[in-house]
Formats: sequence, C-alpha cells, structure tokens
Amino acid sequence: MPVFEMPLEQLKEYQGRNPRPEDFDGYWEKAVSEMKAIESTVELIPTREVNPPFAECFDLYFTGVGGARIHAKYLRPKHATKPHPAVVLFHGYSGSSGDWVDKLNYVGMGFSVAAPVYPFLCDYQRVWEMDLATAAYHELQQYFRMFDPRHEREREIFTTLGYIDVQHLTPRIRGKVLMFTGLMDTVCPPSTQFAAYNKITAERDMVIYPDYGHEGLPGASDRVFSFMSEL
Repeated sequence: MPVFEMPLEQLKEYQGRNPRPEDFDGYWEKAVSEMKAIESTVELIPTREVNPPFAECFDLYFTGVGGARIHAKYLRPKHATKPHPAVVLFHGYSGSSGDWVDKLNYVGMGFSVAAPVYPFLCDYQRVWEMDLATAAYHELQQYFRMFDPRHEREREIFTTLGYIDVQHLTPRIRGKVLMFTGLMDTVCPPSTQFAAYNKITAERDMVIYPDYGHEGLPGASDRVFSFMSEL
C-alpha cells in the first residue's frame, strides 16, 4: 500500500472531506432545468474517414451551456428500426475524441451502466490537505497563491467547489457501476476516488490495481467491454 494514502480498509469506509453546500440539490435542479431549456441545434455531418458496413458515422455538433458549440463523434447501427440505448464515452484530458475505430466495438450494444477509470474532480479539500494540488489539481494551488494567499476564504472556496464535487453527485447514480482505481495514483488520489465510490447506492464494484498510478491499467479496457457486453 502506498505510504501517501490511508490503508485500504480505511479507504473502503472513507466518506470524503470536502464540504457539501446546503443548497446542493437546489443548485443542480436549477442547472439541469437550464440545460434542458437550451435549444441544442444538433447538426450531423457524415464522415468520410470510415465507412463500416454495420454503422453510420457522423461528426455531431450541438449547443451546450453558455452557448458553447460541442463536438462529438457519433456512431449508430445501420438499418435501426427503433430507438436504442447508447454508449457515451468521455475522453477526459486526452485532448481529442480519438479515432473512429476506438468506438466501433460498442455499436449495437444496449445498456445503462458506467465504467469510470480513476474519476477526477473528487474531494478537493482532501487533495489539498495531501499536498497533491499539482498536475490535475494544480489550479487549486494557483488560485490560492493569486487570489487568497493567506487562506482567509478557504472554507468558502472549498464549499463552492462542493457544487461540482463528484462525490456529492454519485448518490444520484441509478445504473450499475464498475470503477477502476490505481492505489499508487498521485494525480487523482485513491481516497478521493473512494469518497465518490463509497457514496454510490446503486449496484457497484471496484477493480483495484495496487501497484499502478494514473496510467494505463492492464486489462481494464477488456474488462469494461465484457462488463458492457453482458447487458
């Protein structure tokens, strides 16, 4: 077990440090309502890059919160005669949506599950107290240095961050969850991930890699594919 973290048995019970705002639920009810009221203006542009015999491939554009124009790669089974479930893949900080071939394996599968790999934006205060506000969380350190160097507003700042703290949102999950965590992860510390995982009330499971950090996890993609294919 890494020396920078608490023992695994404590991680399994850990409930997080970052404050949850008192009006958290009201904030998200309003935010979701605002999002649903947006005219999405969806645009589908057929791609010429690939043309598989079993799927149609499009560059999809839609309008999001704040008027932002969002791009995604969209694939759907050919000759579908009725609505069907879909897979939504968030590529994180990779910088792009990846190649088309990465998505083709999932076309035609129907499910309502989630398979997060070392989830981000969890338990900000814990990250700060562990002195790991670098890499993915370096903005915390930067903010305090530039705008609150004596931490006079520390409680207020962490409470505000609580609105977008994943650990406070996971109780809303209804689908089955399979999470992947490396216990040597100093980018997204294990305790912050467990803070989110331990609040999930739906069916859940965690795949632990004791000697791995924030990196490729051997067999994880195959495990995710099998997990989704069973449904």
